[in-house]
Amino acid sequence: MNPKQERVALFRFGVIAPLICRHFETTEEKQAARQEAITKLHRAPDGAQIQVSDRTVRWWIQRYKTAGLAGLCDGMNKPRKNKGSCTAISAELLEEAVRLRRERTDRTVVQIVKLLESSHDIKPGSICPQTLGRQLKNRGVTRQKLERGDGYFQRRECLYANEMWQADTSFAMWLPDPTNPNKRKRTKLIAFIDDASRLCIHAEFYFDEKLPNLVDAFSKALLKRGKPNQLLLDNGSNYRSLIMDSMCAQLEIELSFCKPRRPQGKGKIERWFRTFKESWLDEAARAGIVSLDDLNRQLHAWVEQEYHSKVHSEIKTTPVDRWNRDESRVRYVCADEIRRALMIREKRRVHSATSTIVLDNEDYQVSPSYAGESVEVRWHPDQVDEVEIWHDGTFVEVAQKISRPSHVERRQEVESADAYEPLESSKTYLRQLASSFQENLLPTVSRTDLLSQTEFVDLVSGKVERKLLEKELDSLKLFFVRFAPLARDVVEKAVDQAIQAKGGALHVRVIIQHLQQKVQEGRK
Repeated sequence: MNPKQERVALFRFGVIAPLICRHFETTEEKQAARQEAITKLHRAPDGAQIQVSDRTVRWWIQRYKTAGLAGLCDGMNKPRKNKGSCTAISAELLEEAVRLRRERTDRTVVQIVKLLESSHDIKPGSICPQTLGRQLKNRGVTRQKLERGDGYFQRRECLYANEMWQADTSFAMWLPDPTNPNKRKRTKLIAFIDDASRLCIHAEFYFDEKLPNLVDAFSKALLKRGKPNQLLLDNGSNYRSLIMDSMCAQLEIELSFCKPRRPQGKGKIERWFRTFKESWLDEAARAGIVSLDDLNRQLHAWVEQEYHSKVHSEIKTTPVDRWNRDESRVRYVCADEIRRALMIREKRRVHSATSTIVLDNEDYQVSPSYAGESVEVRWHPDQVDEVEIWHDGTFVEVAQKISRPSHVERRQEVESADAYEPLESSKTYLRQLASSFQENLLPTVSRTDLLSQTEFVDLVSGKVERKLLEKELDSLKLFFVRFAPLARDVVEKAVDQAIQAKGGALHVRVIIQHLQQKVQEGRK
């Protein structure tokens, strides 16, 4: 029985209970009880006051004696004979819809309907998306089930402390913006949790979750509790960076990322954020905290005094005691190791003339022996006055930042041009070049035969039998600029031919087209 059927059965039993459960000495007592049952107002499961007929009472008693309490709901919500089938959508279309959903699990029901309508020439609106969605759900092809399946996630726990850390960011309370006290800015909490002990390695508030703050929090966590074997991060863009990849590689830490839209993979850090919000954040939001430093001090006090000293429900001990049990296995790191691991690395080619490299528009002096060589430059973002120079994987020197002086002295005198000795190969090359130029040289034209721009415009205007428009005069000037120098005889001949073919009142555009053709033919 479902809950609705059970409520109906219990109501009906309540009506006939006096006739079933009581022992009557005489027939009159039994008749009186029956009369009371059929005349009394009973509160039905839907809240209505109803009376029950004598015939209905007898039928309920009979069904109860035959099948017990289940008999009293017999006939309620009987399953349809065609249950599971669909009359609104044909079986062929349903099979096609299932195939489309399995083909791409991210397809919405509306998109599947559009594909069915286009592929089967169905009138738009004939398939109800709600009906199709319900049928797909009945067939177990929902997006959620196809993407992950039932029981996809398995609970796991590392055996030892520092075997895996989980890290993530959570939005927190609002504080006054230090750059603009009239505005408020939301804080972000970056936290690192040990998988085995649930110990909060380090947690700190920042005003943003960008890469520099993530690196800062990770560095502090490493100095506090050593380095983990594996670091599990969210799939956000701020976590995926070359700096984090390089840092973990240098420190021999396996860097892993959760799959997109799979928060279950980092369930321990998500659960810690819930504890943090329920136990501390709600109180801190009402404590009048106005600065980031004060907020972090209060957070660290709560982590050390309350969270770490409280018995965890899963591991049955306090996080700090569980972590201390495996402290002998912890691999600690020093600040210098972290500094080297955090160094940014980029390839640069040393300038062949000045023996310098450029980083962020700043010059650094490298030894002249590496001029023209490709080197790897390593530097820390907080220490830009000097950088390390590595060549072929070997550290060679530290390059200092320099300023560009207004005057420099030559390191090596360039050979004077007067000191060059004549070379036979150079003589031969220039002699052949000059000879080839003379052979292909076009016939020269006297400067007196070339038209100026004014002469060109006047010549064409004088031959046309009408006054030229200002726009036509501009077209002639533009043509002259493009194709000058122009010989007088070539222009006169081309204009005469155009007038002879089209008449004396022709448009300048026709003259320009004909003139352009003649000029280009003469220059080929």
